[in-house]
Amino acid sequence: MAGDERRRYQRHDARVAAMCRRVTEYGIEPAAHGETTDLSLGGFGAIFDEYFESGDVVDVDLVLTPHVVTVRALVVDVSPAGDRVRIHCCYTDPPPLVARAINDYLEIRCT
Repeated sequence: MAGDERRRYQRHDARVAAMCRRVTEYGIEPAAHGETTDLSLGGFGAIFDEYFESGDVVDVDLVLTPHVVTVRALVVDVSPAGDRVRIHCCYTDPPPLVARAINDYLEIRCT
């Protein structure tokens, strides 16, 4: 399926600070700093200075004022964004409190 047809949740334009750490078999790599471009209950898009690949598993801190939440995600798409990289990720079973914080943020800031 193309584009939004495969998405279960509506994505909203949302610019929030994000720190992304690649999870490998050897541990967790240092954080790359960036900003989301969109956010949903199922995932997010973001732009980072560092390169990620489709299939990478990442831990991402999202600054959803007044909360900072950490969620594990799978990188499903990567594309160039000038001298940076745009990634799209889907969450891998976020804990209920994290899912609630994301939902609350979207309801307050994006509706």
